[in-house]
Amino acid sequence: MTEQPLVSIIIPTYNRADLIGETLDSIIGQTYQNWECIIINDGSTDNSEEVARRWLNKDSRFRYFYKDNGGAGSARNLGLKKSNGTWIQFLDGDDFINKDKLSLVEKVELKINFIYTDFNLYSNGEILPPFCDLSRYQLTISNLITYWDNGFNIPIHCPIIKRELIGDLRFIDEFKLHEDWLFWIMLFNDKDVNVKFDNNAYAFYRDHTLNTTKDQNKLELNSNKVYNYAYNTVLNSENKAILFASIVSKYTISRSQLFINIKELDKLRNNKYFRMRRFLYKILI
Repeated sequence: MTEQPLVSIIIPTYNRADLIGETLDSIIGQTYQNWECIIINDGSTDNSEEVARRWLNKDSRFRYFYKDNGGAGSARNLGLKKSNGTWIQFLDGDDFINKDKLSLVEKVELKINFIYTDFNLYSNGEILPPFCDLSRYQLTISNLITYWDNGFNIPIHCPIIKRELIGDLRFIDEFKLHEDWLFWIMLFNDKDVNVKFDNNAYAFYRDHTLNTTKDQNKLELNSNKVYNYAYNTVLNSENKAILFASIVSKYTISRSQLFINIKELDKLRNNKYFRMRRFLYKILI
């Protein structure tokens, strides 16, 4: 009989003492048994450590580490360093997964190295439809660039990823928001990704007022920096063109933010292909 591959669940948490118990319950209740759960306390000031240690006492497969606050990306990076699994399941400290999600690693072809599932929202004890339809677009780098935040967002806990696919790739610590999009972009830009989509909602995304993505101004400013990083550091010429077209499309819709957007887009002006200033004045002004 083939041994079950080890799945490492990596959970960054910051001041989620009131919610992380439900997250950890969804792990301990998995029908798939060969897992380890790495809890990374990202400098919480509440009693998150106390709560986490209750689950360490319940099951030795839970492991706990504390670090100074640096954001979810840096916490996930530490989790990757401490983990041993063949498969990686990211899961934030306020979300949770279906009891059968980890078992998906036994139900895919050997060549598959990226499994992702549909999800539902969870709000005040009620399960709600997702905020986007993941079956609408095929998961490719061009679609990640074109449709992200426009009908195609993949919550971090929807995928299960083979460690060998991730390799040495890590989250960029300096970005506290939109770091998940950049991680997917880097993964699909450089790697041979063999994808399997399961349209069952095996992931639950909690909708609540403390969610960092609720701060739209911060999100906008951070996303501009992330886009600029992807453009200058990650993407090839073809995908740069797709990103530029996507940015222009999004920004022309949001003309109230135009003064910010032009400033950020202007950072790309040294690329001769786009001739940024002339293009912007012609199209946007």
